[in-house]
Amino acid sequence: MVFAVSSYEEEWVLRSFRDQLGLTFPVLVDEEGTIYEQYRQQAAFYLASYPQDWVIDGDGRVAYADNEYHPDAVRATIERLLEDQ
Repeated sequence: MVFAVSSYEEEWVLRSFRDQLGLTFPVLVDEEGTIYEQYRQQAAFYLASYPQDWVIDGDGRVAYADNEYHPDAVRATIERLLEDQ
């Protein structure tokens, strides 16, 4: 299952982002900051800008993280994880 998680964005901004990129998976909002705290993005990329790309495997481990958008790297990570299932 693939989905995106966003913090601190209004729903209309996320819909626009999803539509602009042609995403076909859900974009969820982390209103309470639970996911943000669980994976401690701020510690992984000190003073990094947002958005940050994270791929979490089926066991809840970080399989990929970057503070720049590299769709080929994200895609390759997801494909590798799907092959490993």
